[in-house]
Amino acid sequence: HVANIFAIKYEYISSFTSMLASISLKDVAEDVNEKHLTPWSEMCSRAGISNTPLSPFIYSSQLETLNIRANNGKLKETGFSFRKPCVTEESIRDVLEDCVKIKNLPENS
Repeated sequence: HVANIFAIKYEYISSFTSMLASISLKDVAEDVNEKHLTPWSEMCSRAGISNTPLSPFIYSSQLETLNIRANNGKLKETGFSFRKPCVTEESIRDVLEDCVKIKNLPENS
């Protein structure tokens, strides 16, 4: 869904490629931060946003421990139920619109 909203191209990489990338995660993080921090700052500035909790900055340690799966089984065992049981493109857009309204995210970002 996020890829559709932001027109992001992505691909899955093999575990071998992933292993090679992990050798220099510090360099990867530095390159990513160098590429994204200035444009992010400029977008926020143009939108009149001087302070936001959102940032494209990433530490190399965050790449080392990246886990994109979560299990909600224990939560459900308590009787908890989700108002929105799955993430949809519409629900992501709703969150982004709220972030724009409270000036945490530049419009059209």
